[in-house]
Amino acid sequence: MAERLRIEVHQNGEDIERLLWEVDTLRQDLLELDVATVERAPAGPAPPDARSGVTEMANVLLVTLPAVMPVLQSIVSAVSDWRNRAGTSRRVTIKVGDNYLEVGNVEDEEERRRLTDAFFGACLRSSLEEADSG
Repeated sequence: MAERLRIEVHQNGEDIERLLWEVDTLRQDLLELDVATVERAPAGPAPPDARSGVTEMANVLLVTLPAVMPVLQSIVSAVSDWRNRAGTSRRVTIKVGDNYLEVGNVEDEEERRRLTDAFFGACLRSSLEEADSG
């Protein structure tokens, strides 16, 4: 069963071109993982004079996974690696259903691991509950 997760790169006041470039770089990193799709989230209908009927959100990627749990740890690692490589202080929110993890500037490695493990656990419980009810 395919799952979708949402990754939001929070803006720091930089110009939109920089944000687009950074999110495109993250998108390319994610496409190297075992994911079905990585696309920008729709922002709603485009203005009447636009060429396309839909606009896209510059800072949000929607990732479709074959199954969420086997790939989730790779995605969290890819986002963390991307932040380190880009040298960005942007916060990034990874959301699966009602569960989310903010990848930010947590200096303490043990605290970062605890938060990440709690996120994985919450996602696993949600996935199991959904499987039991379906």
